[in-house]
Amino acid sequence: MQIAADEGLAVVLNPGSNMRLFNGPPPVASLQTAGVKLAVGPDNCALNDDEDVLAELRLAAILGRAGRSGSGRAEAGDTLRMITQYGAGAIFRPDQAGMLAPGRPADLAAFRFDESGAASGIDYTMLTERLIAQGKGNACMLTMVAGNIRFANRAEDHRRLQSARIAALDSVMARAQLADDTQIVALQTALKPHYARRIQKAR
Repeated sequence: MQIAADEGLAVVLNPGSNMRLFNGPPPVASLQTAGVKLAVGPDNCALNDDEDVLAELRLAAILGRAGRSGSGRAEAGDTLRMITQYGAGAIFRPDQAGMLAPGRPADLAAFRFDESGAASGIDYTMLTERLIAQGKGNACMLTMVAGNIRFANRAEDHRRLQSARIAALDSVMARAQLADDTQIVALQTALKPHYARRIQKAR
């Protein structure tokens, strides 16, 4: 972890996927304490099969609180950077990508909060905390990449979204079809020479 921090590497967390695949929760608090930059993604196997990156972000934030003290705005800002600035760094975007600033690409997403009962009396100084605590992917009203609108809650956007959901469900169902013993033996047989060569090289 310290080497990753010293080298400025980004570690991508897939907390829901990790736990569904019985890998256990990622050591978020330890990584943060070491100073590693963290990003979050659903890994095509989110906790609720809804690919909601905000839910995955919320889960990562909760895991990060285990064994750590401190809270408040600094923590919320660091958490949000997991899907903005640090997320951009994890896919090798230039420095300062994933930020809303003069001269940067207009990459942004807009969410509505009124569905959570916040139609009035919103504390606009706490939007980051509110997004992390209550935000949902289906509350997204707009996504923009380099100034181009990709989703704007239009009928055609919802049709495209439904097609993506069907494709994702088909993928989940395909993974549920376990390989039979013959396929497993064939895979093991093919992998043995590969790893034997790597072991030989290491010696």
